[in-house]
Amino acid sequence: MSAVPLSSRCAGVPAFKVMELLKAAAKKDAQLEASGAPAGERVIHLEIGQPSTGAPAAVKAAAIHAVGADRLAYTAATGIAPLRTAIASHYMTLYGVEVLPDEVVVTTGSSGSFVVAFLAAFDAGQRVALATPGYPPYRNILRTLGVEVVELHVGPEDNWQPTALLLEEAIKTGGPIHG
Repeated sequence: MSAVPLSSRCAGVPAFKVMELLKAAAKKDAQLEASGAPAGERVIHLEIGQPSTGAPAAVKAAAIHAVGADRLAYTAATGIAPLRTAIASHYMTLYGVEVLPDEVVVTTGSSGSFVVAFLAAFDAGQRVALATPGYPPYRNILRTLGVEVVELHVGPEDNWQPTALLLEEAIKTGGPIHG
């Protein structure tokens, strides 16, 4: 039980269990490493979507330069202009899609951007369909924002993807889907 009372919005929002899985995987990996198991026989970490490679050398060098130049400060809430421009250019170069720098928002991680995107896209009480199984934070964030999550149960027969039939059934049984 929490020493600090939680809001009613938090009721029924399950814990993000991947952190428990991460702890267990790290413990198992440490045991295997201590036993001398070769790296190829150790735990392959797929539990939290963390990058499997380090930062590119150019990014590390830029970070070291920024720290050395005392360029540590808050930025514009949407990210620094040169980075937003570079991202917009990347979309044009790689995908042929015109994205204006003003349409790009840079965040420090995906979880915060999910909240902002969901707040912008949906009102409390609206219905949003999500594939199940799927990424638990989407469901948790939407529920916390008062959005009704409509679970579309998928499996190997659907290639783990929602189908038009699943969506039509969800609309028929519960009404409009807003996202």
